Order: sequence, then C-alpha cells, then structure tokens
Amino acid sequence: MTYFTIFHWLLVVFMIVLLITGLYYAVRYLKGQILAVASIVLILGVGFITILSLVSLDKVTKKAQIVKLKNKRILRTEMIVFEGYVINTGKYTIGESVFNIRLINHGHSAGKLKSSDIYRPVSLWERFFPSKLGPKSRPNAIEKEFTVARMLKPGERRKFKFRFRFPSYFKDIAFRTKLYNH
Repeated sequence: MTYFTIFHWLLVVFMIVLLITGLYYAVRYLKGQILAVASIVLILGVGFITILSLVSLDKVTKKAQIVKLKNKRILRTEMIVFEGYVINTGKYTIGESVFNIRLINHGHSAGKLKSSDIYRPVSLWERFFPSKLGPKSRPNAIEKEFTVARMLKPGERRKFKFRFRFPSYFKDIAFRTKLYNH
C-alpha cells in the first residue's frame, strides 16, 4: 500500500497533462501507422518515466529507521525472534514499511564467504521441478520479508516482533537488513 504525498499527486497530474499534450500534437500532425506507433511509444514512455519518478520520490520523502533491533534464538522450537522499533524520521506519512532480513551461514568467517553462498544459479528444470536432495535443501542464505508498520505518521515509533524457522545447521551467522518504505 503506497501513501501518496502532495508531491506524488502533482507529479501524476503533470505527467497526465504531458501525455494529453503529446497525444494532441501526435493526432494533429501525424497520420496512419506513424500516428499509432507514436501514440504507443508516447504512452509507454510517459508511463515508464512516471513510475521511475514516483519510486525516486518515495526514497526522498519517506524515511524511516530501525532502532533497538534484537534477536534471540529459541532452541526448543528452532525459531529465531526479531524485535525492535521502526521510527518515521521523515516529514510525510509512510503507507507501509517492509523489513527485509538475510541470514548468511558462515558470514563472519573471513575468506570463507563465496559468491555461491549467497547466489546459486538455478536451471530451468530445477525451477519447475525442485529436488529435496542436494544443495537446494540446505541453502547457505535465507531471506525473509515482514511488514513492520502501516500508516506510520511523521515522528511516530512502533514496536514490531516477528519469528521464523531457523536452520539448525547454520553456524556463525551474519545478518543483512534493509528497510523499504512505500
């Protein structure tokens, strides 16, 4: 769920005016197949630029940070629990904050982390018919996403807590975290 600020709405209105003006001049001065091609290119181009501009505007207007992030492992159930606070440090309301966490096995060991620990290419056959055997059943990196806040007002702070299964074979884990705001 994306929350639009006044800047988002102004951008959308500007792009609609730009699109209508471009289509007006295309209809007025072009004919036949060239008109059809020019219209399609104009619509797709303005749409693409609008989407890129909205995403860039989100990064500037919607700022938040995670504070007091703690984790604890529950050995009995082989789960890991993360808790902390998300704070809106910007001047505008954030529609949704999504917390992305990546656990990497042997991530702190200097010189032992290889690119294959983080990324493993998958063939077309493996994508449609995954095997329970082999390296896919014991991945060295696990990535999870959780929504930690919705409709976060400027200056507001909310507590979050989530849990997920922790692979028992992981040792010396490194955590990589990111926060996405929409």
